[in-house]
Amino acid sequence: MGRLLITADQMRALGAAMHRQFEIDAIALLRRSYPVTTARHTDDTMLLFVRHGIKRAKASRMNAVTDVQRWLSLMLRLGPYFDTSGEPRLAAIRAKLDNVEVYPPLRLDEIEALAAAISPALT
Repeated sequence: MGRLLITADQMRALGAAMHRQFEIDAIALLRRSYPVTTARHTDDTMLLFVRHGIKRAKASRMNAVTDVQRWLSLMLRLGPYFDTSGEPRLAAIRAKLDNVEVYPPLRLDEIEALAAAISPALT
């Protein structure tokens, strides 16, 4: 029986397709979770928001799909630069983000709890 070989070009194409599907799914999730907040934004604007969020999440070592989705929700709730903002009310959140010794999902648990205390829930 022959072996199935996947070329580097095929792997890149597969990766690009998966990345694009994640973007589409993330936009849909944000629209479902925050219909009022996202209603005023076009899909193109939301795509830029998601791409920006992916980069910022990765910079904080958030790489898992669910971690990036949670990051995007935090961006909607706290602002697109919540992780680097000098805003005093976000200082505790930045401190949690800086603690890279803590497993990313646990850091996000702590950050979401802080976000709930300082920012009202969005729809």
